[in-house]
Amino acid sequence: MPASGSSTRPGPARGRAAIGWFLTTRYRCRGLRWIAAAGAAMCVLIVLGSSSPEPPEAGLGQSGTSSASRLPNGTRGVIVDAAWDGFEAGDIVDVHAVSTGQRIVAEAEVTDATSGEAVIAIQPDQVPEVINAIATGGVTLVLAPPP
Repeated sequence: MPASGSSTRPGPARGRAAIGWFLTTRYRCRGLRWIAAAGAAMCVLIVLGSSSPEPPEAGLGQSGTSSASRLPNGTRGVIVDAAWDGFEAGDIVDVHAVSTGQRIVAEAEVTDATSGEAVIAIQPDQVPEVINAIATGGVTLVLAPPP
């Protein structure tokens, strides 16, 4: 073999030392990759373990009572998207299906409202219609005068 090497194979003084050094370093540092992966996994576990639990008032309305306790007797609460943030508990609304525009529930009471959502109280026999309307395009709440 010539001392200067060829174009396909490096000579002993030029490329072989660098390739050998790289392969040796990669083999020796294999444990470092495992240590880095273990360290990353430990960091994730520490961060997830240190997250504080939800405050006890999560799921409670402004007055400190749950939304279910504010439902009128004989009604069910359905959470719907509300494009307007101005709904308040006690508002009376009509529920219209977006896909057809038809009113599916008349004079439903808003029992709880947050940013972008409202809980409306409807009769149990109207629940399937509202759920179907939500699944097929959504619903729109229209303010109605109190009865």
